[in-house]
This record gives sequence, C-alpha cells and structure tokens, in this order.
Amino acid sequence: MSENSHNNLSCPKIFALFQKRIEGDDALLRLASLRFKEAGLGAEYYAETPDELEWLLSFRPSPSAPVVVHVSREINLFEESGRKAVISFARGFENRVYGFVLHDQGEITTRFDEYSAVLEEMEADLQKIKGCPYLFIEYAAGLAPDVFIDLFRKIAGLEKISACIDIGHIGLWQAQAAFSHRHPGKDICAVKPSSPELSEVIDDVVEAVNSAPDAVLKVIQELGKIGKPLHFHLHDAHPLSTFSVFGVSDHLSFLTEIPVPFEYKGRRHLKLMFGPFGLLKVISESLRILGPERVTFSLEIHPTEGRLYLGNASYLFNHWVDKGNAERMNRWLSVIRMNHELVMKSCRPEDAPVKRPEKVIVYNLFPLLAGKFTDWESHLLRASLMGFTWVFINPIHPTGRSGSIYSITDYFSFNPVYVDPECEKPPQEQARDMVRTAERLGLKIMVDLVINHCSVDSPLIREHPEWFQWDHGRIVNPSANEDGRRVVWKDLASFDHRNTKDKEGLFRFFFSIITFLAELGFKGFRCDAAYQLPKGLWERLIGDIKKSHPDLYFFAETLGSPSDLTRKMAGAGFDYIFNSSKWWDFRSSWLMQQYALTRDMAPSISFPESHDTARLCEELNGNLDGIKQRYLFSALFSGGVMMPMGYEFCFRKRLHVVRTRPEDWEETCADLTSFITEVNRIKAEHLIFQEDAPTEILAHGNPNVLFMWKGSTRSQEESLLILNKDIYNRQEFYVESLRQYVQAGSPLTDISPENRLDYIPAPFSYELMPGQGIVLMSTRDKGFADEQDIGR
Repeated sequence: MSENSHNNLSCPKIFALFQKRIEGDDALLRLASLRFKEAGLGAEYYAETPDELEWLLSFRPSPSAPVVVHVSREINLFEESGRKAVISFARGFENRVYGFVLHDQGEITTRFDEYSAVLEEMEADLQKIKGCPYLFIEYAAGLAPDVFIDLFRKIAGLEKISACIDIGHIGLWQAQAAFSHRHPGKDICAVKPSSPELSEVIDDVVEAVNSAPDAVLKVIQELGKIGKPLHFHLHDAHPLSTFSVFGVSDHLSFLTEIPVPFEYKGRRHLKLMFGPFGLLKVISESLRILGPERVTFSLEIHPTEGRLYLGNASYLFNHWVDKGNAERMNRWLSVIRMNHELVMKSCRPEDAPVKRPEKVIVYNLFPLLAGKFTDWESHLLRASLMGFTWVFINPIHPTGRSGSIYSITDYFSFNPVYVDPECEKPPQEQARDMVRTAERLGLKIMVDLVINHCSVDSPLIREHPEWFQWDHGRIVNPSANEDGRRVVWKDLASFDHRNTKDKEGLFRFFFSIITFLAELGFKGFRCDAAYQLPKGLWERLIGDIKKSHPDLYFFAETLGSPSDLTRKMAGAGFDYIFNSSKWWDFRSSWLMQQYALTRDMAPSISFPESHDTARLCEELNGNLDGIKQRYLFSALFSGGVMMPMGYEFCFRKRLHVVRTRPEDWEETCADLTSFITEVNRIKAEHLIFQEDAPTEILAHGNPNVLFMWKGSTRSQEESLLILNKDIYNRQEFYVESLRQYVQAGSPLTDISPENRLDYIPAPFSYELMPGQGIVLMSTRDKGFADEQDIGR
C-alpha cells in the first residue's frame, strides 16, 4: 500500500493479532513489527499484566500505529479483583492504547442485572481517568446473541464501555443452533471431514453454515442502532475445520476453503462461513450504520501451515541456525497481510469498484483449472490482492470433438465445464456476474479472441462454407512451425480471410463476436495468432469496434512471428503485443534487437511462462530463486507482464488445453504471493516500468550478472537493474560508481522487492545471492522548458 491504513482518514482503524504463537525468541516479534509497519497495521496485543503490556509495546510497529489490548481471559468483572485489574490497565496506559478487550461471562444470562450494575460502576471509575481507553466486552462465552444485544441496550448511556463483535464466535453459535434444530442433541462442530456420517448430513451442515452471516448482520444492525463505537474481531470459521493447532473451528483466514473427502455439488471443497464477500457484507453494513470513525476492525487469524522466505527480514535471524520457525512466522504474517488487503478493499461502498490507473499487469486465469464461473471469485480476489490489474481468460466457448478450448464450435455460448448447474442464472448471466465480481475487485477481464480458425466440426462450416479455406474439397487445417517441424492441428478449420467470396459477411461475424463479449463486460481481447490474419482486417475490426466501444483493448499474440511482421502487425491498431523474453538466456542479442524494432510501435508484454510452455518450476526443478528472478525480469523489462495461475505457488503440472481440470490444483509448500505483490507494486508505482522504454545492456566485469539501464520517455525516471543470471551461486558485482551510468541528477534509490540497500556506496561492490535482482531508481532534472512552464 502506498499509504498506511492508520493514516488514511477515510478508513477505520485496522488491527491484527500481534503475538509469537510460534516457538522462538524475540526476533519473531521484531519480524511482526516490521511486517505490520510495512502494511500499515495496528497491533492487538494479548497481555496478562501491565508489565507484559509495557514490554510488548516496545515492539509497536510505529509510534503512530494504533493499539488494542486483549486482557487475560481469566479476568471476571463479577469479581472485585477482576475489576481492579481492568482499572490498573486503564490507568497505566491512558492515551497510549485505543481500547481493552475483555471476554464476556456465561453467567450473564442468569445474573444479567448484576452484570449491568457492575458495568455502570466500571464506567464511573473509567471516567475518572483522563485519556482513558475504551473497554470492549467481547462476545466469547456463547451467550444467545439476543442476550448480548440486550446487555448493550441496557447500558446504552455508558460512554467508555461498548461491545466487541466476534463474527466467528457468533457465526458458530448460529450454525450450532440451526444444526441442532434438525439434529437434536448433536453438535455440528463434532462433525469433521473424516466423520463417517458427513455424507449423510452435509446438506444440513451447509445450510446451517449459510445461516450464520445473516445472524451476524442482525447483531451489527441492532448494536449499531445504539450508536456506540464497536470493535470487531474478524476471522472466518467453519465447523468442519481442522486447520487450527488449538483445536478450534474458527480464527481462519477468509481466503481458504474446507476440503472434503468426496465430491459435493461438483466440488471437493466447501466455502467458509463468510469468505471474501461475506466479510464485505459485514464491513459494509457496519460502516453504513456507524461510519469509519466509530468502527474498528481487528484480524484475529491464527497461524497457518507453510513457510515463506524471509527476504528483507533475513538479518533479524542471523543468530538462528534453523530458520524454519522464522519462515513459518513469516508465512502467517503474509496471510494476515492478504486478509488486511481484503479488509481495506471492503472498506469502500459495495458497489464501487477499485479505481486504478491503466496498468497492464496480467494474471492468466486458466479456465479449465479454475472450474465453474461461480468458483472463480477466490482466484480473482487473489489476483487483485497481488496487485494485478487485468485477468486474461483463455477461450470460454463450447469445444469440438477434440475438447481443446481453442477448438470453438459456437462463439455465442459457453463451455458447459464453466457453467454451474446448481445456479439458477443462465450461463450468460453467470459469465456476466463473474465479470462484475472482477470489476468490483479493480480488475479488467480480457478473453481470448480466436478468429484464425474454429473447430473442424463447427456448424459454421456447413452454414457458411464460403468463409473457409478448402483444398480439393477438404477443409484446410491451420499449421505452424514448432522447433523446425511442421505441426498441423487437424481438429481446427482455417477461416479464409484473404480470398473468401463473402468478406463482408465474415467481417460482420467477427465484429458481432467482439460486440457480444464486450456487452458482457469484457474489456480486452488477446487476439490469438494475430500475425496469421491480414493487417487490413485488424485495422478495420479494431477501428470500427472502438467507435462504439472506445475503452476496449486489443493485445496481439505474435509469438513465432518474425520481428518485421510483428512490427507490421503492431501498427494495425493493437494496444499491446507479446514479446519472447521468456526464452532469453540473458546473453544473446536477439531479444534487444526485437525490442528495439517494435517498442516504438506498441508496448509489449513479457511472461515467465504461459499455458503454451512447460511450468518454469518444473524446468528449474523447483529452484525458487530462478522462479523469482524470471518474474522480476519479466515485470520490469517491458510495459506489460503476464503470469499464469499457479506460478505464485510454484505449480509443476503443465496447463493442458484439453485435459486440465480443477482437480489438478497442486498443494505445494511454496508461496511467492508476497514477492509477486511487491514486484507488481514496483511496476505500478513507476511509469518507467509501464512502457517499453529505451533500454541498454551495460558492460562490466562479471558476465554472470546482467547490468541493464532503462530511461523513461514518459517521465524523468531512470533505472538500473543488477540481476544475478546464476540461480545457483552467488556472484560478485563491482563498478567504480553507479552514478556514471545514469543521466539523472537525483540520488539512486534502491526499490528492490527484497533486501533493499539503505544507501548506495561508491565504489559499489556487492555479492548477489542466487538469482537476486537489485532495482535502482533515479530521476532526471527537469529541462529548461519545463521550468519555464512552471514559471508561467
């Protein structure tokens, strides 16, 4: 984020659980402090005593970071010692803590009036403390929600005491109540994925879980009417969950699902109680009722499985021999960060999409791997949280007998694989809803436009034989050269763009395809094998469609095309072309020659792998340094970048245009989402990385290190990239002065995604880790003409 959430006046205060919870020394808390500061998060500490809280405050992410404190669960306000403990906390930390959170008590149901009277006494004592924090009574003991609501109605006049709404706890209470209504005496939380009876009761489990969000919204609405400030504990839940090491069914990330051992309605996962869009409803409703000044949110998400490379925090653990627990802590903090991004996105009006400048940072959602349209929201959300601005979707139309998604039979309907039969909406509306979801997340959708060919068994061949190429009465199949051999796709039929007797009819057909998809909300088209179609056709097609849809983008797929033909095609009106940097060895001259030939015609898009290539993780045998190196280079080399789904988790199984299915989703221990998010942020924040800027490979002493200069023509930015080509070994880099390689007048600044340097020494000597990239930025002085303009 460019601005910390606690400094953003339009956003409520947002906190997250700040604890170790993982075995290790105080370096883990220093890691948490660093990650919270980077995210702009406030901290919710758990402290048993004032002395412990004083110590924890030494790890406060920043002096301005807001703080909430969850005091001991053993404190009972029915007891005098409990009341004194709370007052002791309040007196010791006035003006330093926003609020204290205290569990409610199960006895409230039978001692309701007594507890109300106790809170009135507490209010009198708290009012005597200048700058006293709030006291939030948390829903935690399993009271009937109506009792909890009645309590705060009774003490509506108390200024310093209010409620903490734990949405997971309330949701589980509702799920248990709904399930026990159908199954008296049975606890839904005792049912687990391994339970033999799950298949018999799963419909009732799902129905009970689905009733929970409305119960939470009712509590928000009723307490919101009182007008008190409300604190929220945000975490997801599901009675079937076995994720927690603490044996509870909640405190889950909103970005996961519950696996089940059999297929249920076409899926082997169940959605959580809230999920991203349930959270959106919770936040939207609370802000609608109370506004951002009277609402605070705290992410109370427990540790999750997995490890994450420490990156710029490695120095904190130089004294550790085994950094496994540090990486587990880093993984947990990355999950909190992604949920924080989700909360931030949810703090806008529900119908307001994220507004982003036009940047081409593309996530390739491979539809056969993603499954039904109704299952795409989690993938779209993940793309949005990583900072992608576009989503590219391969063909979504019905296929011919071969089953290849590039073998299309009907351009105006949808592949049944993507249609949810359980959804009441027709396929076209399901697709439209998917696009709307993407738009609300700040994403534009581009889809494959395949008009070089269609399926060899398409009805179009019978209906319009004049539109196709024929050879002695046989339909012509398209072909291409791959690695020096001719490959013929016998499941495809080639349109006759150049010699058809009905050029106008064929043109109007293509025009109607684009119009159909544009009216569904698609904003871009990756034009498959664009170089195999006449330039004149593209010029007219793009020009005519933009008269009625000026906001559409066209991306030319020109892989395999000679550079001069690519340059010619780029001049047909395409907004972007794709380049071949994926195959560059960091040494040969051909890539820079191609780049120089085409960059003034249209900006290009790089990619580290695609659906047409093997997975990079498989090619590199799991080398994470190489996978990160290639994405960093792809993102910074050209104006656009594209990454296929699964790259962020180092998938190895190649995407297949016929056989891939959602069951091919891989469970890996790798998670590069934080690294990719940071690279995407760098690209989004600097114009130089959004254009095909003048670029030069610089000479220096180590051939194993790429030293590259870029100079923007759209801004005053200049950059230097120092990239270790070697993904297995460290490499030395040395130059007398980096300043001699830039024309800029301002100092060079390190903006690298990891291990940033605080200052740039001269001479510059650095030992690069395997695959490491250093990204340096400087700014040229404005010219005399610019200064004159400013003077005017």
